[in-house]
Amino acid sequence: MKKNQRALLVTTLLALFILAGFVSIGFAWTPWGKKDSDNESGQKANGIFGVKKQSGGDVTVDLTPVSFDDGELIIKISINTHNVDDLSKYDLREIIQLETGAASIKPVKTPRLGGHHNSGRIVFKVAELPDKFSIGITGLNSADKREFNWP
Repeated sequence: MKKNQRALLVTTLLALFILAGFVSIGFAWTPWGKKDSDNESGQKANGIFGVKKQSGGDVTVDLTPVSFDDGELIIKISINTHNVDDLSKYDLREIIQLETGAASIKPVKTPRLGGHHNSGRIVFKVAELPDKFSIGITGLNSADKREFNWP
């Protein structure tokens, strides 16, 4: 009987390790085909990918570049507050700008704001992935400009 219990325990542990491997592989998958370090055109991301966070006033903003593909730079945005009652009055297309040194670009797509916790994707049309860039947000619950810089 003890041999059967040991065999069952070993089999169960082995199955758990295999399941853990499949789960960890599954979390690395993204539905939009993330290309963040080497895309098909051979451009390197060189450190531009990484979350940037700013807490200014009563609103916290996180920006994370997630991919560049077919001339679209996609940035994940997360905006959180517990003190601002109406985030829906802010139009992200109007208050966000991508600066690449020579160009200043407004987003072509942004999420709508509302409530206290917001997230979504901002899409900028750019010909190629810049080595360095910044994203400015002006007037989000303050007159000040928030600036996020990569790298």
